[in-house]
Amino acid sequence: MLRAHVRTSGLSLGLLLACVVACEGRSSEQTREVVDEAARTAERGVEQAKRGLGEARHEAREGLANAREGIADARERFEVDEKVAGARRSLAVGLDEAAQGFAELGEAGRARADQLGDKLDQVGRASLEIAPGAIVCTEEPQRVCKIDPDLIDKLAAEPKLLVGEVSLWPKRGATGQGLQLVRARTESLTGMLGLREGDILLSVNGAELSSLDAIRALDEALSGKDEANLVYERDGQRGELTVIQQPR
Repeated sequence: MLRAHVRTSGLSLGLLLACVVACEGRSSEQTREVVDEAARTAERGVEQAKRGLGEARHEAREGLANAREGIADARERFEVDEKVAGARRSLAVGLDEAAQGFAELGEAGRARADQLGDKLDQVGRASLEIAPGAIVCTEEPQRVCKIDPDLIDKLAAEPKLLVGEVSLWPKRGATGQGLQLVRARTESLTGMLGLREGDILLSVNGAELSSLDAIRALDEALSGKDEANLVYERDGQRGELTVIQQPR
């Protein structure tokens, strides 16, 4: 009985081992099938993803094309280009009109300034009362003017009388820095001396007139002297004017 039991136990163990081997083989085969199926499923998923991406790109291109067509239709429908061009034309016309308006204002301002200058000249002449023969000048190019000492005394006592005669402004010319006559009419004192509007006064008796402050140096340059030599620039060329006090 014991031998039969051992023999039976050995048979059962063999059957068990055979079953395990067989089951393991079937399990390995099933595992490969599952892996293969998973791989095929993954491949199908990749292909579907590629097709979906391609379709999405195609739809995006179609959407962009449709958007461009819609913009073009809207521009044509609402005449956007024509309205923009019209707005630009209107703006250009407005700028031209504004420029013309400013030019007219400038002309009006200059005319008003001339009128005011004429009034100042009238006041200056009425107050200055230059007597006939008070200023006697030779002709250019070497102009010499002789001035009555009484007129010089009056101007020295009341320099404000010259306010209506001339206006000066610092200016650099072709030959040097000086003071430009920005308003000097023929009837004024400077006009009688032969100076013109636009002339640049450069120096008096060697004292340079490079700024308005330089006028103070004229006191020293003219102090105790009966003669003054003025160097000026006109149209890029230098000229000289000699002013002499007539004997008393």
